[in-house]
Amino acid sequence: MTYQNNCLQLNGKEIQFPNKIYNVMTSKSYIFVLLGFDLDVQTHCNIYCLNHEGQELWKIKKRESSGVTKNMNNAYIGLRITDGKYAAVNFYNEIVYFNPFNGKII
Repeated sequence: MTYQNNCLQLNGKEIQFPNKIYNVMTSKSYIFVLLGFDLDVQTHCNIYCLNHEGQELWKIKKRESSGVTKNMNNAYIGLRITDGKYAAVNFYNEIVYFNPFNGKII
């Protein structure tokens, strides 16, 4: 598996995303793709989950509004797995945990 710009190469398949790929994280069952985002877009939700065949399973769900202008708490800049918990780091450097099965914020 490799990626460049907005294209992920997986098992001979080319998967295009709407924005540049910044990070890819894999687990036994899933591939998580972190994309860049456009500051002018109201809702970002820029993490995708694929299975190992390349089928999109979900896009991370929107957090409840915090009243922040443009809702930048839905724009993610990092991904990690810590102690078996799946986490994303948002634009404000807050750690947000998500369910790896459906993309809902925990």
